Amino acid sequence: MLIACKYEEIWPPLIKDYIHMCDNAYDKEQIINMELSMLAELDFNVDFVSSNCFLERFVQITKADKMTHHLAQYMIEISMLDYSSIHLKPSYLAMSALYLAKKIMNSSHPWSKKLAQVTNYSEKFVVTLSQVLLKLLKSYQKPNNTHLVGLKKKFSTEQFSNISSYF
Repeated sequence: MLIACKYEEIWPPLIKDYIHMCDNAYDKEQIINMELSMLAELDFNVDFVSSNCFLERFVQITKADKMTHHLAQYMIEISMLDYSSIHLKPSYLAMSALYLAKKIMNSSHPWSKKLAQVTNYSEKFVVTLSQVLLKLLKSYQKPNNTHLVGLKKKFSTEQFSNISSYF
């Protein structure tokens, strides 16, 4: 968790927080040594490209509006909560989320020639991917679904165009 938080979080938890979570089973030096051991085993290769990185690029290429971008981001985050979408590569997930978001927002061109050229994927392929994501989204829209409480709250803010309040 320490390595992941340092990579993902703006303000990662302090080592003393991990000591507390472990009920003082480990001290600061042991935690640092384990982190070093894990990083050495990984040959310090912990970099990856997430779906959000691809989404940012695809949004730039298509010049998608802010609301479409936030809807696609919302769909990506929903998919991360479900094991059934783990087989989707980050680029596939970003493509299908943006395509689906554009369809929902009634875009006249949900799959542009420019995006097809950059990604080397046809609209037919993206439609197939989008079906997986659409099925997942429908399963999470059932009444009394408590799995998305935090996510819905996050995406109900102005920062994310209040997108979750529409779905």
